[in-house]
Order: sequence, then C-alpha cells, then structure tokens
Amino acid sequence: MIKLTDLLENDILKPRRSPEERQKNYKIATQKRIQKYIKDGSKGDLDLSGTPIKKLPDNLKVSGD
Repeated sequence: MIKLTDLLENDILKPRRSPEERQKNYKIATQKRIQKYIKDGSKGDLDLSGTPIKKLPDNLKVSGD
C-alpha cells in the first residue's frame, strides 16, 4: 500500500517539465498544426485563438475571419 507521505517524499507529484518548457512545446505543436493544415490544402477551419502564434507563415492561404 502506498502512503501519501511516500509520494510526497519521492517527488512523484512534482511536475516533470517547467512552465517555460511546456509553453515552448505548445508553440512547436501549434506550428506543426499550421504546417499540416497547409500541407492538407488549407481547407476547413484552423482555429488559432489562444495560441502563442504572433505571425502566420507566408504560404498560409487565409480567407474569412
């Protein structure tokens, strides 16, 4: 039986990645999503609201909002 004190003492509940690393990985994942959208012909919706993207790639075709 595992006790809560055992978990706390062994650092099992501590996050493995820093917030900065998570943000960097999220930005990379978002950029990959944009590239896949472009590769798939830029069809359908691509919602980038709430993402850390500041500039869109030149080869991204935008129509609508």
